[in-house]
Amino acid sequence: MEPIEYEVMHAQEQRFWWYRALHDITVSRLQTLGLPPSFCLLDAGCGTGGALKKIRAFFPGADLVGLEYHTTSIQYLRHLERTKIINGNINQMPCANDHFDVITLTDVLYHANINPSRCLQECFRVLKPGGHLIINVPAYQWMFSGHDKQVHSRERYTAGKLGRQLQENGFQICRVGYWNSLLFPLMAAYRLTAGKVKKHSDVEELPNWQNNFLYRIIRLEQFLQQHHIHLPFGGSVWAWAIKP
Repeated sequence: MEPIEYEVMHAQEQRFWWYRALHDITVSRLQTLGLPPSFCLLDAGCGTGGALKKIRAFFPGADLVGLEYHTTSIQYLRHLERTKIINGNINQMPCANDHFDVITLTDVLYHANINPSRCLQECFRVLKPGGHLIINVPAYQWMFSGHDKQVHSRERYTAGKLGRQLQENGFQICRVGYWNSLLFPLMAAYRLTAGKVKKHSDVEELPNWQNNFLYRIIRLEQFLQQHHIHLPFGGSVWAWAIKP
């Protein structure tokens, strides 16, 4: 990402609707895995640490590790309690083989500096047998916009493409699909018009009413998905995979 985007992320991560929803959903997915209290988790490409902070609040006994390459981001990670931070490259992780119970790879795999096959091979290597990989990536190349240029996107995904990459690199897929579906029509309309020429990312200060409204829409969608109502499209693709 552009260096300024790390500053924006740090400033907005605790209140911007997208980050709040993404972190809620990450925690919800972890809660379904039946992990032991002291499980070991790697947040690969942990940004400014918002997801790790949220995970710590719900899993106080977990052994949490954050891996981040960009030095601008590292300075924001020093405040995290009981969390090991590693400055390193996701394409060549400075981590031991068969070490982690879970890896979260949240909006990382699509990045211009990431080799997707190499990254997934490294995730496979450092996961324990039976370990879980939780991935999130942006959906649909036709929605590539000014936001993607600002955050240095290489590409946007479909569920089919993400599933194939996981299988090609040894993973067993448990679930792959879309989310951010209820807001998708608005998102698509924006990305195809004003968003095409935007000179900064979509992460920005919003009026409280708008921020809370968007967040509540995602919470409604999460409720529907918990009751097995899934739509075949959305602004993001997610997957849960296991190292056999």
